[in-house]
Amino acid sequence: MVEVTAIVKTLERPHSLQRLIRSIRRYYPQLPILVGDDSLQAAPPLGAEYLRLPRDCGASAGRNRLLERIETPYFLQLDDDFCFTGETRIELLAQIVARDSADLAAGSVINCKRKMGLFCKRQRVDFQGTMTIHQRHLRITRGYHDLRDDFGLCDIVPQFFVARRDAVLAMGGWDEDLKTQEHEEFFVRAQRHGLRVAHTDTVAVEHWQTRPRRYARFRNRSFLPLAAEKMGIDAWTHLDGQRRDFRAA
Repeated sequence: MVEVTAIVKTLERPHSLQRLIRSIRRYYPQLPILVGDDSLQAAPPLGAEYLRLPRDCGASAGRNRLLERIETPYFLQLDDDFCFTGETRIELLAQIVARDSADLAAGSVINCKRKMGLFCKRQRVDFQGTMTIHQRHLRITRGYHDLRDDFGLCDIVPQFFVARRDAVLAMGGWDEDLKTQEHEEFFVRAQRHGLRVAHTDTVAVEHWQTRPRRYARFRNRSFLPLAAEKMGIDAWTHLDGQRRDFRAA
C-alpha cells in the first residue's frame, strides 16, 4: 500500500477510540495512526501515536495539527467512532489517489446500532453527492458527475477518505473557526480549489455513534450559521431534500 497515515481527532470518547484502533490493528497491523485529543483530560490510547491538543480546540484545528505532524504523502481521515471490518479496504482508496484519478477518495459509512442484546441493525448511508450554489442557495444532490470503472466523481463524501496531504494543506485544511459542523464548508472550499473528489461503494467502515454526556456538551453547539456565512450562502437543500434557511439563524 502507498504511504498513508491514519489521523483521528478524538473528544471525550476513549472507549470508542480504543475500539477503532483495535479494529485497525486487526486488518492493518503496520498502518501508522496519529491521534489528536482535545478532551478535558488526556487519555493516551494503546497502539497509536498520541498528540495532546489544547482543550476544546475543535475538530478543524485538531485535524490541521495532525496534518502538520504527519510525513506521509497521503492520509486517511477517520472519526473516533468508526470501526474497521473486512470491507474497510484502505488500499483501494489509496490506489485511486495514487494513480492520480482523484485528490481525495472516500468509501461508504454503515451506521450500526445494537438492538436487543446481540442483534445489530446496520444501515449504509449514501452521503456522496454533487453541489451547486446559485443565488446564495447551496444544493446538495445524491449522485455523481461522472462514473468510472471503480468509482464515481462527486463533490462531497463522508468523513472517511484517503487524500493527498499537500492538496488539503494547499486549500487551507479545515477552517479552525468551525469547531464542529465543518463538513459542508470543507467540501465547498475543496470544490472551489479544484480538488477532485471520488467515492466508491466497494469500501466501507462501520459507524458506532455514541454520545457520552461530556462529549454531547461540546458537540451540541451550533456552528452552522457561521459555516453558512463562510460559504457565502443563505440557505441549503441537503441530500435528504430538507431545506435550511440561515438568514433567520
